[in-house]
Amino acid sequence: MDQEEQQMYMEQLMDNYKNPQNIGKIEFYTLFHHYKNPSCGDTFDLYVKLDKENKKILDVKYTGDGCAISTASISLFSQELIGMDFEKSKTLTDKFIYDMLGVKISPGRVNCAMLSLNAYKNSIKEFDEHSS
Repeated sequence: MDQEEQQMYMEQLMDNYKNPQNIGKIEFYTLFHHYKNPSCGDTFDLYVKLDKENKKILDVKYTGDGCAISTASISLFSQELIGMDFEKSKTLTDKFIYDMLGVKISPGRVNCAMLSLNAYKNSIKEFDEHSS
C-alpha cells in the first residue's frame, strides 16, 4: 500500500471516530451483545435487526464508549453489515476487519480493532443458543 492509500484510510478512520455512524439502539432487535474489551475497558452494546427470514441484515446500531480505533472500527463495521447476507456475515474473519480499516494495527491495539467483530460473533452465538 502506498503512502497516499495509507493517508486515505487514516482519514477515513479519524472521520469515523469523530463522526461515528449508526449510534443508537434498535427497539426490536434480533441480535444483541454487550461487549467489554478486557484489555482496555472499551464497552459497546451492539444491536442487529434481521429480516423475518433471517437472510439479510436490515439495521445495525450500537451505543458505548471506546478509543479511536474501536469506535472507528464499530462505526465502519456497522456500515458494512447493513444489507449483508446474514449467512455471509457469519463467515467474516479478522482479515475482513484489517481490510476494512486499511491501516496497520499495532499488536497492542488489535483487541480494539477486533471489538466490533468479536461483539458481532458473540451476538450470533447467543442468538443461535436461544434459537435452538
